Amino acid sequence: MKLCDRCPGSLSCSLNYLGQACKKRRQQSCPEVVPNNAEILTNMDLDALANALLNLTYLSNPLNAESIHWHTTQDVLDWLTEENEGTL
Repeated sequence: MKLCDRCPGSLSCSLNYLGQACKKRRQQSCPEVVPNNAEILTNMDLDALANALLNLTYLSNPLNAESIHWHTTQDVLDWLTEENEGTL
């Protein structure tokens, strides 16, 4: 269920999805409606997504760093922008 579907003001809303005005309106009118991780990830630009994935990789595997294939944001950006050969 998309964030807008959970927001009571969505029928008359013309705000940018997950933008600053959307956030401010939700804080004022329905503070219990917060975006989930999928909504935040899909709304990120490529650089922010690469940083988030890199941070998640290290947070989920702090003691086994040698098995991590991404060591820099550029490594993640390269992976994000390469053509998918049906491996996902």
